Amino acid sequence: MSKFTKIEKLEDLIKDTVDGQLVEQTVTSLLPPGENFGSVMYKVDFKVKKGDKEEEYHAVAKCTPLNTFTQEIFNTQTTFKSEIAWYTTVIPTIKDFQKTSGDFFQKFYGARISLNPDSDVVDANGVILTENLKISGYSNVDRHLGFNLDQSKAVLRDLATFHATPIAIKLKNKPLFDEKIRPYLPGLKPGDPEANPIKHLSKQLISIPELAQYVDRIESNIKNNSDSLDKSVNEPWGSISHDDFWINNVMITNDPIPKVVILDFQCPVYGSITADLLFFLSTSVNLDIIRTNMDLLIQYYWDEFVKNLVELKIDTALFPHEEFLKELDEVAQRQFSHAAFHTFIIFAEKGTTALDSSKADFKKEEFEHNDMSLNSRHITKYIWLVEEYAKRNWI
Repeated sequence: MSKFTKIEKLEDLIKDTVDGQLVEQTVTSLLPPGENFGSVMYKVDFKVKKGDKEEEYHAVAKCTPLNTFTQEIFNTQTTFKSEIAWYTTVIPTIKDFQKTSGDFFQKFYGARISLNPDSDVVDANGVILTENLKISGYSNVDRHLGFNLDQSKAVLRDLATFHATPIAIKLKNKPLFDEKIRPYLPGLKPGDPEANPIKHLSKQLISIPELAQYVDRIESNIKNNSDSLDKSVNEPWGSISHDDFWINNVMITNDPIPKVVILDFQCPVYGSITADLLFFLSTSVNLDIIRTNMDLLIQYYWDEFVKNLVELKIDTALFPHEEFLKELDEVAQRQFSHAAFHTFIIFAEKGTTALDSSKADFKKEEFEHNDMSLNSRHITKYIWLVEEYAKRNWI
């Protein structure tokens, strides 16, 4: 396997969404190591001739990892197919139910698992082609800085809609939910507990002098929560849980009221709405902002969630605020190790990675023996994360 310099049979890939004859394409690498993990991303610019005119399109191709280790971690044979179904089935179902444009989803151009139309095996020619959002004014926020307050509210506004709509579908038309949404929430498979990097990272956490008083609580939480991918749900709080809702999976505009697009539907699960909320607040908001606005942002999400339920004509009495807070407290205990590991990724030096999906000969041993030493950014964020979770009895 090697990196693409062109998308084979691109004309077949786009035939159902783009009119005209493909006349040119340019393919280049989109993201450096450390910015994406479960796939390889390419920038794809192509031209289509329509009559006497040529029209240019700007797209992003999400392709399968180039090494088997990453494919196994991300369960590519299942998750890649499910992500295609998101664009062909789940997103259209959500949009149709809302009767809105679904502005926080990308435009979809086409997808396949293989060049062989009769194959049911995801191979090196698997690709999901969507619009290049940067052309429309969207960008990623620097992961070392995090979202500011207005940006965080914009993200939570759309996250609340993302959660509330499937709940409304489930309550109003469960057969539709079970047919068009539930099958495409595969999640990830539990890995080898002994190879779990959070266990190695915990040694670094407990070595931070400022966290000495929390050592027992850190070790207990990680021991009890890092060996499985527990996504048990207390109803009625079950919805689509993105399960990887961090700063790199959101793009945003610089408008006075920012527009948001949610990316990467590789491993969503049927889970608690509070999981995405906690994970996002714990990992992706600017540290100075979240220090003083944690409760404000939780309340803001809740208000938006309830507003969505009202608009969707769902009885809000089914969702008591005090029960939401209880759900938040319970799920937070399972989110600590998730947030702690991604904090290591987010504040790592740019251009470096412990898991390189674009490297064809990347081996399991490289992942397991990765240096998990902490820099000053890590330490500052970990001190806040542990103290905040401890203060709230989440660890």
